[in-house]
Amino acid sequence: MRPAATGLRRRYRPFAVALLLSTAVACAGPPAEKPAPAAEPRPATPGAPYVDDAVAVADWLRSLETSTPHGPAWPDDAQEPETVTASFATGVAGKVRFFLALHEVTGDAAYLADAARGADYLIGEMSVPVGVDAVPPATSFYFGLPGVCLALDAVARATGTARYETGARSCLATVKARAQARDAGVEWSARFDDLLFGNTGTALFLLEVAERHGDATAGALAVRAGRGLIARGLADRGGRRLLHGDASPVHRRPGVLDRRP
Repeated sequence: MRPAATGLRRRYRPFAVALLLSTAVACAGPPAEKPAPAAEPRPATPGAPYVDDAVAVADWLRSLETSTPHGPAWPDDAQEPETVTASFATGVAGKVRFFLALHEVTGDAAYLADAARGADYLIGEMSVPVGVDAVPPATSFYFGLPGVCLALDAVARATGTARYETGARSCLATVKARAQARDAGVEWSARFDDLLFGNTGTALFLLEVAERHGDATAGALAVRAGRGLIARGLADRGGRRLLHGDASPVHRRPGVLDRRP
């Protein structure tokens, strides 16, 4: 039997590579044009060497495509093609953002089509009921509705397609509605305050929505969530320490919410 840590690394490494490459590609900008013979050599575009690697990752993801009740999608784990989720962390939402980033750099419409097909899957998955007490929580950024919302919103802006915008708004409305008053603010999970599973990630999602769309309600909820996190924190080295005692081993390490002047 392989060690658990080794199995996790093997499972998530390809998708970590894809996420890192998508970040590099998004920062790269279009590949530099070949200079005219008489011109001075142009400096290399930051991130450009990674574009070919990102294209190779895209080809690999396409080779893994599988059929689902909601249309074609890509599995979370290359070794388990039947495992397909909507999550941003390892699922379709994260791959949608990857294909969009590659489209932005290369201008290749085929990558935008890939992203749109992934968004169609996400729309279908929204019809599946999600339990309030699910773990990871349905309101967590990396594994829940916020990551799906940002992916759908990005595709809506890139394509101008109304159903993706409608889907994003539906996700956002659900996240807002599930906010619960606690301490000095609000929360979505009574068990997790961290970034991956918990209230910190949900609050940051709402801040992104507020900044991008001028959504005052989202911004106000994010501020209230921040106040709740500070109220629950324990003083530690000039900041506030948040414990996640009943989380999985990955999440048992304390998170730190700095409170600086």
